[in-house]
Amino acid sequence: MRDEAYTSILSSILISWTDDRQRQRAFEYTDHARKQLSIPKPKHDVLFQEASKCHIYVLEVMTQLPTNQNLVISIFNEKSSRQQTINSGEHYKFDLGVNTNYKIKFSVTKFNGENRKAVVRSSSLIKRVMLLDRKEEDTINLNNLQLNVTEKRCVEHKNHCYFTELKLTKESRPQLIKPLQFSDFLEIIQTFHEKEAMSKGFCEEYNGELCDKSQFILDALVEVQGLPHITIPVTSLSVFLVWDNSIRSFDETLISQLTNEIRGFNVSSKCSVLEKALIYLSECVQAEMSEMLDRFRHLTLFPPSGHHSFKQLNSSLKTVIDICVLPIWDAMIRTNESIDTDVLQPSSDPSNHLASALKKMLIDNCLEWIDELKDEASDLKQACLNIHAMSDFLQHNYQSANLFYHQFFINYIEISLETIDEQLEEVSKAFINKQLECLNSRSSQELELFSKCTMRFYETLASISTFARQNNVLSLRLHNYELWFASLTVYWTFSWRQLSTKMVERTISLEDDDCELNKSEQKRPLPSGIYSFLCIQKGLSDDYTTLAFHLPQNIHTATISLINIFCENTHSYARKLFTESLSKDEKIEHRVVRAINGIEQATDYISERWKIFVRWEVQQPKLSIDESESIMKFVETALSSTKSRCNQLMSSLVKRYMKILKDGIVRIARLITLDSAEYMKAFKSYRRDISPLERLNSIIDSFDCIIDKVRAQLLPRSFSIALGILFEDLEREIEKHLKSCQPPEYYRNIYISIKAIMDLLELPINKSKLINTLHYRSFSTQELILSYFSHLCDLANDDQQYQNANKNCPFIQVQTGYLRTCSSNMLILVNVREIINLPVLNPLYDRMDLYVKLEFFPRVIFPEASFPPQKTKILSSYKDRTWNQTFQFLIPENNFYMYGVSLCISVFDHSRLCDQLLGRTFVSVSRLPLLQTTSVQSNDIVSYALLRPTIGHSHPFFQMLKDRGKYDDAAKKFLSREHTAREMYVKIKRLSSKIAMKKKVFQLK
Repeated sequence: MRDEAYTSILSSILISWTDDRQRQRAFEYTDHARKQLSIPKPKHDVLFQEASKCHIYVLEVMTQLPTNQNLVISIFNEKSSRQQTINSGEHYKFDLGVNTNYKIKFSVTKFNGENRKAVVRSSSLIKRVMLLDRKEEDTINLNNLQLNVTEKRCVEHKNHCYFTELKLTKESRPQLIKPLQFSDFLEIIQTFHEKEAMSKGFCEEYNGELCDKSQFILDALVEVQGLPHITIPVTSLSVFLVWDNSIRSFDETLISQLTNEIRGFNVSSKCSVLEKALIYLSECVQAEMSEMLDRFRHLTLFPPSGHHSFKQLNSSLKTVIDICVLPIWDAMIRTNESIDTDVLQPSSDPSNHLASALKKMLIDNCLEWIDELKDEASDLKQACLNIHAMSDFLQHNYQSANLFYHQFFINYIEISLETIDEQLEEVSKAFINKQLECLNSRSSQELELFSKCTMRFYETLASISTFARQNNVLSLRLHNYELWFASLTVYWTFSWRQLSTKMVERTISLEDDDCELNKSEQKRPLPSGIYSFLCIQKGLSDDYTTLAFHLPQNIHTATISLINIFCENTHSYARKLFTESLSKDEKIEHRVVRAINGIEQATDYISERWKIFVRWEVQQPKLSIDESESIMKFVETALSSTKSRCNQLMSSLVKRYMKILKDGIVRIARLITLDSAEYMKAFKSYRRDISPLERLNSIIDSFDCIIDKVRAQLLPRSFSIALGILFEDLEREIEKHLKSCQPPEYYRNIYISIKAIMDLLELPINKSKLINTLHYRSFSTQELILSYFSHLCDLANDDQQYQNANKNCPFIQVQTGYLRTCSSNMLILVNVREIINLPVLNPLYDRMDLYVKLEFFPRVIFPEASFPPQKTKILSSYKDRTWNQTFQFLIPENNFYMYGVSLCISVFDHSRLCDQLLGRTFVSVSRLPLLQTTSVQSNDIVSYALLRPTIGHSHPFFQMLKDRGKYDDAAKKFLSREHTAREMYVKIKRLSSKIAMKKKVFQLK
């Protein structure tokens, strides 16, 4: 040991025992230090004398004197002397040195009360003092003074007594002690512990407790040197970490005790010795942890096999970890962030070294797993199985590994996955390429096996990627795994199609071999295999959901393919039910009903749940607007087409089912088509007349019973189809049993019955082909005639439409209006002005004598005898086409507002043999304007198109009148007049063709 260090130890001991009465104990402690540190006695004595300089004796003096007097003190021994004037009331200190071998003597002198500080030092003074020393009673020996005790002494001068206070103290001067270096401090502690351990018995473990003297020396050394007390346990911990067990083994709990002791200290100031002690402790800890980790190189850290290995590693490193997590490291590193590199730096923190070592162990384990994976690259199937096993181990056992590494601020998942990321990509792509090369897509078995293998591998990579994202590991190539499988989506969907088609074909049929099951099946509205079919579609959806595509191209392809598979499976299942329902004749009703319901259930299941099956709400945000719209259009088209095809099959089955109900439909049709007499005869047993309302209610109730039977067996959509077919069958039977040449009341009753049935079925009017015919037949002859003329009025009023349809059509201009008379009649005024757009005729070959005839229709209401027609004058001039004649008609007010009453304006060509009709128009009487004056010429001129007599003969009203003309007189008269008008109109056709021929010949010439 260095002399300076040993001197510092002795000085620290001496300073700790300042009282001279305990000086013997100080000698004992210094002798203990000499023995422990093996210092020779002579050398010890020399160094002890040097260490004693850290203590000096101080004499304190204070006196009270008159104002004109001062006290002179003389301090002397055989070797030196000194003198000083003491002023009254002031406190003086005199350094005596390392001993008290001095005497003092006082004398009083006058300096007129002035303060004096001069000290006289001369040989003459020494001589005088020596002479004065002869008087022993006047001197004071300082060896007789007690330490730290104030004594009062009396000084006599000229019969006066002056009191003086004396106090002898001993002061330490630790600044004289040289600072201790860490190496010396480490040597002291190590030597003390080794000596203490060797003093124990051989069978006894050393508990780390020093003897009282050794411990006192360390405490005194720390206190005098100004070191933190934590330096002792920190250095002791370093000593025991590198302890030589050949000297003596120590208790295992000793390091934990020291660690806990260090944890209880708070350090806020810098200390170089403590910093070097921590650096040395860090080195010791690093050496210890390296030795421990070497013993666990065989542990498998990746993939984690369980918590046992990490638990064992954590238990072994507990001591080291406890030291690494001491708060002293962070406190000292923060305090010394900006100091030189020869003191404590963040790199000195043993926790950083431990984290680096554990991280390196993990990376080495990952690389070993990668090497094993490379060795199995020839067998890609086994490599994929290893990847799958790694994924399972990682996701099921990562908690213990992650928790262990988390205490060192290491992300276990991130380090391990980033290490294997690149190699995992290479193996995956190689596996996919090899599978594609070996695939025979025409073999369904190979395609199914290929799909299973690659989908499972896809799910494994997707699971690892999802696991990485959940643990915030985002910068991996693995996250692009979907791109590696982009070319396989088509094969997967094709395999789904083949597999699902086979499964649909194997679903349970409508009937089973078990008779008991048949009995229960007959009561069920659905077929037995519908649940299997729905499960098949749900299974496809689960496979698609498991893949969880994120790329838009994969989502687009898979979604369209999956919807197409759903539609094909639905139609295949519908065809299967349709075929099986018609394969046997026995119990056909129940088989058909189950088949119909099965088709509807399957169709509705896909139509209503396709968005759930393809996870549309989740996948749609990942697509662009165009891609989303294209998928929606395809889905609408595919589902609509499938629904239409399934509806055709359902309609065929419903028609077959309706044959079972044909007897009831025929019976209702016969009841509807019975006339009143026949119906009363059929229900003669009631002995009273049956009202039309009761008859209608009876029909409705009968039909409602059939509807209830159908509703109880069919589902809603098939039920609506059945109602449509049921009504068609009813119409067909009614038309078959409908009687001809019956009065309007007969057809009106049938019309009311059909209309009530349609309301019951909630069918629109356009669904019936018979109801319009019955509606027209329910009109009376007069109503038909009025409706016919009303139709002609509408055609004449719409002159622009008629002119566009009939080029070169002639028009007649008239002014019309009406006046109210005093009686219940209406005065109608008509001013016939002119005719326009008449065909140009050659007067050399032919001529036209035009006149206009005015009359009211129908003749049933306006007989010719009561309401004679009126004619205009005949125009013989070729150029003159204007009459400008006014006519007056008086008609009853009731007839004026009647629907269909019209004024007929006919234009004729007068001839000697027979007048020829050029055209006619009709004006609705109820639409005539009201005149403000008696003159009609103030009204607007209105042009009406001259219609052909045959213009309304294609209308249903005319056809009804034509059919009714066989047995109705009014209809016969109406048809006769129409026939006459048609015959009179023949000449204009011949005339027009003749004129056209003459124009053509003229042009040729």
